[in-house]
Amino acid sequence: MHWSRKQIAVRAGVAAALAVAAGAVFALGRESSPFPSQPDDSPTVRIGNPIPVASFALRDAYLNNNNRFVVLAYEGLTLNDRSGRELPALAERWEALDGAHRWRFHLRSGVVFHDGTPFSAADVRRSWETALRVGPGHYSYPYMLEPIRGARAFAAGEARSIEGVRIVDDSTIDVLLDRPLVFLPALLSLPQAAIAGARSTDRRPIGTGPWRWVSGQPRTGDEIWLARFRRYWGAQPKLDSVVIRTVPDSLQLAAFQAGWIDFTNLVVPGARAALRRSERMGYLDGVTTGLFRLTIDFRQPHLADPRVREALCLAVNVEKLSVIFGGAIGRQARGPVPPQMGGSRGPAACAFDPARARTLLQEAGWPAGRPLRFWAPAGEQGEFPPELGRLIANSLSSVGFDVEYHQDPGAWDAMAAKQADVVLESWYPDYADPDAFLFPLFHSSNAGSASNPGWFRDAVTDSLIDASRAALDSTERVRLQREAEARIVSLRPNVFLWFSHMPTAYAVRLKGWQPTTYTFRYQELELAARKR
Repeated sequence: MHWSRKQIAVRAGVAAALAVAAGAVFALGRESSPFPSQPDDSPTVRIGNPIPVASFALRDAYLNNNNRFVVLAYEGLTLNDRSGRELPALAERWEALDGAHRWRFHLRSGVVFHDGTPFSAADVRRSWETALRVGPGHYSYPYMLEPIRGARAFAAGEARSIEGVRIVDDSTIDVLLDRPLVFLPALLSLPQAAIAGARSTDRRPIGTGPWRWVSGQPRTGDEIWLARFRRYWGAQPKLDSVVIRTVPDSLQLAAFQAGWIDFTNLVVPGARAALRRSERMGYLDGVTTGLFRLTIDFRQPHLADPRVREALCLAVNVEKLSVIFGGAIGRQARGPVPPQMGGSRGPAACAFDPARARTLLQEAGWPAGRPLRFWAPAGEQGEFPPELGRLIANSLSSVGFDVEYHQDPGAWDAMAAKQADVVLESWYPDYADPDAFLFPLFHSSNAGSASNPGWFRDAVTDSLIDASRAALDSTERVRLQREAEARIVSLRPNVFLWFSHMPTAYAVRLKGWQPTTYTFRYQELELAARKR
């Protein structure tokens, strides 16, 4: 799962200066790099994280940069492959019963945690109860467990256990739902639904994944080392270890050039030609399903007027922004669902029209003395170019909004505290289904969570999403999802910007790299010179 929340960052001005320095290092070559040289024959994959891993706890697995660690050490009943299709993991098979009101999971035998403790059905119930104890409404509330009967009552402290989680025996568990859900196995692949060992702690994580934690602590910026778990139930990693290193986005290209990290997704347009020519580096390209959006706070009375939200949408020239950033920001969004998942392929959700935006604001009587409080993430937050927020703020100002602009790592906290009207953010789904955008981002049950921080609520949208989740007929399910998307677009809870572009440069000292949208756990990587 890949989405950014409450991340630690540096200010945009510092980021811009570092970006210039990083470009200069790349141009000069490896010898002038500030990063220590690394041996090409090291059986370790080196991962660069733009900020320190914030937590080892599964309750914080919704944080984008924590997933660099979480997906390696932990796993759930199911697992996403590179395309988002769910595969067996701790459950070797499953079946839907009673019209998808009940699911039976047959657990894999012989699985042990990193501390040698055997895995059983009791661990599933314990881990899910731990995840739900954060309570409804909290940013880290595990929405993927919400459909389980009694999950919300347990999370609210109204029940001592989750009614719908029933252990049949040590290797079989039944999951009962409040209503039919045809893709529950896909939801259970999400990191917050993973299973931790009984003795796992925030400082000593214990999972069942192919890599086990060895050293390093969260929040410190220290290197985090993981070793191959030799008792892993599945395919053994071909390398010995993984190291996660904190490397700011603006220095990732320089770190990659020096061999300090083995891949980077932050490839500026000017460096692409050089990367393609290099014998030491490979290059993968592609558009991901990550959605960039401006989220509008529906609790703010002055944003209740649909003309104001329409003006916000009409004010941003997405095509021009794409040109400014060399096409690196991706494909313009027509709605919240990517076209490769069956989303809208029609005209833009609202085409750039500043004159119409000014007219709408005047008709709505936008109060001149009331600033529009626009927050953007600080410059070191992953995929957000540091200049992007300022350019959007300028666009909003040009149509008549009195913009109060903040570029700060606390953007999402500001919206939670009703201090922000509009926030620039991204959303990366964890399973290949339109529901991965429709339900978490726009269903009322998630209002106020990390996925729906703008508190969007609409009964018609809810009914369409709920019906699509229960539809056993695939044609009817697609129809309901498209109708839900059209309804959402018409209500303008977000300004839909683009689906992100993800160029990846990788070190050819390792082989086995493949383009991926979802989970990649580096098990297939091996030294290029090593024989099978």
